[in-house]
Amino acid sequence: MNYSSGLTIAKAWCAIFPAQKRRPWGKDLEHKDGAGHVSRLSDIDAIAASGALLGVPDFHIDSVRSRHEAEALFRLNARLGGSAPDWGVRFRELVCDYFLNLEGEPGEITDDQCFWLIGQIDRKAGPGPTEIDLLLDLMRQARMTPITLGRFTLKSITDAAVRAGTIDAAACERLRRALMSRSGDGSPWVTQYEAASLMGLDAALGDRRNDPAWPWLLSRAVANHILASAHPDPAGIAGHLSRERWLDPCARGLGDIMAGTAAAPASAPDCRDRAGACSLASSPPRTPAERALVTFLRREVPGLVDALAGRTAAGTCLNLPSADALR
Repeated sequence: MNYSSGLTIAKAWCAIFPAQKRRPWGKDLEHKDGAGHVSRLSDIDAIAASGALLGVPDFHIDSVRSRHEAEALFRLNARLGGSAPDWGVRFRELVCDYFLNLEGEPGEITDDQCFWLIGQIDRKAGPGPTEIDLLLDLMRQARMTPITLGRFTLKSITDAAVRAGTIDAAACERLRRALMSRSGDGSPWVTQYEAASLMGLDAALGDRRNDPAWPWLLSRAVANHILASAHPDPAGIAGHLSRERWLDPCARGLGDIMAGTAAAPASAPDCRDRAGACSLASSPPRTPAERALVTFLRREVPGLVDALAGRTAAGTCLNLPSADALR
């Protein structure tokens, strides 16, 4: 980036935040927020729209203290378009710190904050990688988040993968992080909505050249949902069905986890309880990820698949959730 352009941006930012404490001087300055401060927020748009941005200097801003300042951050981030990786990290730190420590109850994301955040990034082109990573950071760090935020984040990741035409390594990791965050209802295991989202993504892109992590992720996540749904008392073995254990690539002792679900086949739910679902036992796998799921279940709990086949013949079966279940 041109040095003079970077200096101009830094000066504009300091003008927008005239009373923040800045590390080089180590002074705590009193924050002032008035009409003049608000009016100067538009300056960032003129600077960001100059077309000279190739990166962003260190602004030395320790915190954001108002929604107006947070809006300025989102506007600058939207203009940068991912061209400054260092900025993305700082942007996420500042927004997380503001919402989790300075506004409202510490560690909680309220419905109002959730809808405000979605309003900042839910545009026609969809959230970018930096914004999706921000949502993932918020869900990981917060003690409590609305279910709307978790669903919006998961949908943003799947929509981005569909636009890209493939499920790459970055998308797999973001999906895993989203599933590892117990958003909203705090379910210990993978929910119907989450499993349906993965199956819908596989239906759209399962035949593409996807990252090898995709079949692993789908098979683990959907199998976790199936077994939790099939078990007569999943809450009684919540530790065995923990999504954190199932979705941790470094986790060991999966045989012990599966052993805790030995009674699952006896209580497989009726398929009529799952509108729009596709049968695991009555149709052959269509994609590598579906084959990985069936292989995983046959290897780890062979009795479950046999029980499903028997229930299919009797008119009932345990089903895989499909994208139709989201409508």
